[in-house]
Amino acid sequence: MDGPVPARFTLNGWRDMDGLTAEPRKRGMKIRAQILMAFGIVVGLLWGSAIVASLELRDQGASGYNVAHDVAMLERELGDLRVALGEVQTETAVLTSAAGESEIAGAAESLDAAYAAFLASYESMFGAQPATAAEVSAAWEQYRDTLAGAAAAPDGASGGQAIALESRLQTVEAGVGDLATEVDEALEDLLLAHQVKSRDAVITVIALQVGATALALVLAFSLARRIGRGVLAVKGALDALAGGDLTVAATVRNRDEIGAMADALAVAQRALASTIAGVADSARTVAAAA
Repeated sequence: MDGPVPARFTLNGWRDMDGLTAEPRKRGMKIRAQILMAFGIVVGLLWGSAIVASLELRDQGASGYNVAHDVAMLERELGDLRVALGEVQTETAVLTSAAGESEIAGAAESLDAAYAAFLASYESMFGAQPATAAEVSAAWEQYRDTLAGAAAAPDGASGGQAIALESRLQTVEAGVGDLATEVDEALEDLLLAHQVKSRDAVITVIALQVGATALALVLAFSLARRIGRGVLAVKGALDALAGGDLTVAATVRNRDEIGAMADALAVAQRALASTIAGVADSARTVAAAA
């Protein structure tokens, strides 16, 4: 018989006439399992990004609520401080003018309490006391010292003490005004920082959603391309077989049903080639004997 001897199929694989046996293809994940796994990964990516996004937005919402609450509380306490300062001014005017019995002691205690509450809230929000707090505290201590001297005098505040009280109180008032300006600037910076964090959170959420969607599309495209490439390879071999060409092999790397189909096609090709070769040999033998 001329030419190479065709291989023949056995249960253990392909055995050529020189005794070499081709290893059978190792089976991998089936197409249905691949599709289900890809679907699970896509769903996991989308759900995961959605959960992270919801947590991020929830944190930003809670942070915004806390900032709004702290801002409102600090502004309220600053307002209480101003009210207390107004009461001190009123009672100081009564004391220095001897227009009646002054309740300056109670008004001063109210201002002390309002000022302490304001400083505590400010420090809780910003981690430090206002820069003008030392100036206000010093002016208020000078006022309290002057007030104590005036209260100890038998005839009340003298003319010099009254002027000193008014001067010290004006200094306190100016310091509270500076304090209010500093608070406004600090709150503006705080709100701006919160807006930046909120914007960054939105960008992060969008990036997560876009990234998860892109990964899902890449995974789906990769799976579709892998399956489609194997199907096209098998189709090409079948088309060649239909045209009488047994030399076109279906080169498929898939270890799924498509790979099994390519292996079955290879078996058919070799078996058919062997049959044709046998028929040709028989024909030549008959022709030679005739």
